[in-house]
Amino acid sequence: MLTSRIAKFMLIGIVASLLAISSALWAVDYASDSDINDAIQRRISSDWGMRPNSIVVETNNGIVKLTGSVDNILASDRAIDIARTTKGVRSVINTMDINPIKRTDEEILKDITDAIVSDAVADHIDINVKVTDGVVTTSGTVDSFAESDLIERVVKGVKGVKKVENGIKNLDKSNRSDEDIKADIEGRLKNDVLMSRALVNVSVNNGNVKLTGAIGTPKTRLRAKYNAEVTGTKSVNIDDLEVDWSRYDKMSDFEFSIHRSDPEIKSAIEDAFHYDPRVNPNNVGVYVKDHIVILTGNATHLSSAQAAENDAVDTFGVWQVINRINVKSEPSIDDSALSDSILKALMRDPYLGNFHIKIAILNGNVTLSGNVDSPFSKRHAGEVVLNIKGIVSINNKLEFENQAKEIDSAIKDKIDYMLSWSPFVNSEKINVDVKDGMVILTGSVNSAYENKTAETIAQDGGANTVVNVLKVIPPSEK
Repeated sequence: MLTSRIAKFMLIGIVASLLAISSALWAVDYASDSDINDAIQRRISSDWGMRPNSIVVETNNGIVKLTGSVDNILASDRAIDIARTTKGVRSVINTMDINPIKRTDEEILKDITDAIVSDAVADHIDINVKVTDGVVTTSGTVDSFAESDLIERVVKGVKGVKKVENGIKNLDKSNRSDEDIKADIEGRLKNDVLMSRALVNVSVNNGNVKLTGAIGTPKTRLRAKYNAEVTGTKSVNIDDLEVDWSRYDKMSDFEFSIHRSDPEIKSAIEDAFHYDPRVNPNNVGVYVKDHIVILTGNATHLSSAQAAENDAVDTFGVWQVINRINVKSEPSIDDSALSDSILKALMRDPYLGNFHIKIAILNGNVTLSGNVDSPFSKRHAGEVVLNIKGIVSINNKLEFENQAKEIDSAIKDKIDYMLSWSPFVNSEKINVDVKDGMVILTGSVNSAYENKTAETIAQDGGANTVVNVLKVIPPSEK
């Protein structure tokens, strides 16, 4: 009798603990529309990637409407992403106007052509581009949905672009059965750290995929669509895939991550490589021991090594990723040509064209120096250079002017606030300290993905540099 009562109390304690974790991490029923609205407006107003802007946020029953205007298409995408990754948001409606710097269509087209040619992957994709009054229309055929998305991102990185009408078609001659397609999609959903397999139902009819059920955020809803774009897929319908926090049970994710074996994780990462156009699966080795992933092999471009690392971080069950991929540029790319490609990329970017950034290169190893206006611009410059073919490494020594430097307490408050509104981190277990603009993150996270997300939030919050000493402690050990 005593044993039974003890067991009962232990069970109650376990359930209470799980509910506490669930409440702290994921429950957002308490968030009113006004709270959500204020959180999004505050982030947008303080984000250097959207200055200046006249964005107005309206929230009704968790549905966010963005109006107003920005001066480039990347800023528009950034505002939308902020809304999609805010707790309590069910959907985002974008009616923002994009009023970019005035350029001729010929200038924009030339820059788009240069951007495609200099990109490590896009250069190998044969497409057509047309520009009319700043609206870019792309056409042609590609081997995968991911290649089409990649081209769209490259095009958006050119200043003057108002809109992209992506008419690229996926040329798929695989003739896979609906059963194979469904199994492939379910496997990708299971392997994605942001997905909850129990809540997404997959049906396939003649290659046309329909996803139903419930998902946690507008961002994960789009991730589900991305995961459904496998070989053999003709179209993906997510109209009936709802964003519903009350039905989004992350406990199933926690349980699944605890029981994933190292071979399962290795297989999941290798599968992800096959759908990433920036990664050559034949050149990257994956070793997994106790949920820690070590990547080895060779790459001819830094973007390929970084993409492989991102794929591993995004995989369910991964606690840490050690990237040991050796990057060695192709001999045909000399430093002089590479310097010219970098300069053109920086000049055509919507954010960076007005800054005088110095470029030093030795055997594909790039050093950036000079002044920009903010921590955001410094990081963005590194991201722009990353995707250029021939880059082996980047030493980002850019500095920003005093007016962009906030006091330490303001940076800390902003990061703490952003962490508290992110659905992908447990802010209660992350400590933020700031000293002379350097942000130090301590505490614990559940996965490599949560670790990376917390660091990104710190960067977005205004950190000059981030010292990340977060410990990954799986739920089973807490």
